[in-house]
Amino acid sequence: MSTRVGSLSSDYFTNFADISTGYSVEPDPAIIATPAFKAALLALAESFDATYCRAYPAKIMDAWDKNRPLRLAWMHYIGPRFAPLITPPPSAIVERSARGALLLSAVDQTFCVDNPAHMAAAREILEALAPFEALPWPPDAQPE
Repeated sequence: MSTRVGSLSSDYFTNFADISTGYSVEPDPAIIATPAFKAALLALAESFDATYCRAYPAKIMDAWDKNRPLRLAWMHYIGPRFAPLITPPPSAIVERSARGALLLSAVDQTFCVDNPAHMAAAREILEALAPFEALPWPPDAQPE
């Protein structure tokens, strides 16, 4: 598992975190499981007051559209400021925090890129994030 927090570039989020599995390692469902990934994602998001976070198996990067700011993932966290923009799709597992943040998960088990149902749910969630993605980038930039 790897994590990154902070800003990746000036064209990206000011406050961001992601968690992924190792690229050349097949995730062990006993270790790379929803409870562990969700807890880690929420801990990072809350600790860093993140605008956006995601958790994903590294293998899903092969399906990413590199021209989009947001990418396919197992879980997406949208901070309280932008969560009201999102209407979760019926396929998503939805959780809201007391602060108003939104957590959307494609599945409640270890995400498998080779499972068409998992990928379909991930795609539906990504499309539901379109109003957030359509904002001027980065959406959480501080006024100069």
